[in-house]
Amino acid sequence: MNRCAVSVVPRQPLLDWAVGLGLELPGEAAREAGLYLLPPYATDAEAEGLLRRAHAVIFETELAVWCPVQHLWPQDRSYGVFRRWFEPRFHPLVQDLVAGGSLTADSSKAAVLAAVAARAPLAGDDAMPERTGMPLPLRILAGVGALSFLLIGLNSLLLPPAAPPAAPPQPSAGQAT
Repeated sequence: MNRCAVSVVPRQPLLDWAVGLGLELPGEAAREAGLYLLPPYATDAEAEGLLRRAHAVIFETELAVWCPVQHLWPQDRSYGVFRRWFEPRFHPLVQDLVAGGSLTADSSKAAVLAAVAARAPLAGDDAMPERTGMPLPLRILAGVGALSFLLIGLNSLLLPPAAPPAAPPQPSAGQAT
């Protein structure tokens, strides 16, 4: 699966709205995030644009979880209100580890490595997406780590397993050791 995702974590204005309706907040579950698949994106600006286009559907889905009675929903469901009511967190890689309804290790290994290869910046790659909030040295380190992971993974797929060391020759009967 070559997809990205956004999770939306409820903020205090949503919780205040729910309390105002007399809804009982389910403790820690009130802070659980909803997760929504997005098409692939390369930059934070692209991710934000995708969220802007999808916010109405996400907003209404989240409201329906809290209160299925639509006439009780807030009238203003603009993007600005959405951003005040939810904290979006972008996930640039979503990997499907379930094939045919069950967790599989073999089918996912090559897919994971292919996904990492598609995301790993190469040396001299000027198109590396800018990730806000992360200092340049950490972005470089993250890119090097992803590339190292890719190379180690490719080695494990391409190289045959090492043969166990050969046993030392056994002395024949009558031969001194």
